[in-house]
Amino acid sequence: MAQGVPSDMDLIGRLKVRQLWQVQTFVRCRQATTPDSERRPKALGRVLNTRTLFLYITGWIGWVGRSYLIAISDEKKPAMKEIIIDGPVASRLIFCGFIWPVAAYRALLNGDLIAKDV
Repeated sequence: MAQGVPSDMDLIGRLKVRQLWQVQTFVRCRQATTPDSERRPKALGRVLNTRTLFLYITGWIGWVGRSYLIAISDEKKPAMKEIIIDGPVASRLIFCGFIWPVAAYRALLNGDLIAKDV
């Protein structure tokens, strides 16, 4: 073998050492950057409550918006009602929107949730 050229065994040994170092570094960085809420089971309730509340609020906003668009679709100028929101109709739908999971489930069972003409 030529002088100064490493053998295959030297290269394989160095590669294994480097891979081991990379794995250890990744594990250390992962542990350092993982939030406590994902590492500790005690905090799992807070995370699930936060995520559930976020999904509920976003669903509520979407359901109220969908209900408003359906309610104004029979008006003379529904495009104008989208730009200038009708306050009494919107406020009535906002308060009715709190039960959106039940209403969405009923609409799914009735076939009203998905448009048939699309």
